[in-house]
Amino acid sequence: MLKFRTIASMLLLCGGLYLTGCSNEPASAPAPTEKQVINVDLTATVVKEKLKLGMSKEEVKNLLEVDYDAEVTSSMNDTKMWRYDFGKKEGYTYTAPDNMDDVDMQGLGDGSLKSQLFIEFDKEEKVLSFTFYSKNEKGELVESRLMQDGTVKESTIE
Repeated sequence: MLKFRTIASMLLLCGGLYLTGCSNEPASAPAPTEKQVINVDLTATVVKEKLKLGMSKEEVKNLLEVDYDAEVTSSMNDTKMWRYDFGKKEGYTYTAPDNMDDVDMQGLGDGSLKSQLFIEFDKEEKVLSFTFYSKNEKGELVESRLMQDGTVKESTIE
């Protein structure tokens, strides 16, 4: 009888371990969603493919899934713009002079910031244009600007 209980207990224990899984491997995290990937590593290509003229503020919020870092004023026409700072190092902060649409060239240059996005909206609160700053594969700072005709103009900043 004692052997039967011992064998039964061992079978239950082994069965329980089998069902719950006994592995030295750490559990893998679920694959990130498309929006999470955009938030973590926003690239010029993603911005150009996903952010479009005429999108509402709500559509922009849903696309990027993060709040803008600052509402700034356009130096060209005094309209309000949203500024997003992506890939910030811990402790990073930036306040533009006079709360204007000033680019953090130092942060982008020294790696404190991966990219910066400015979105301008029209009176109906639809995307009118955007300007995106990031480094390319060569380490050069690139400006990608969505023009009002829907084209994207790119230029390297010296």
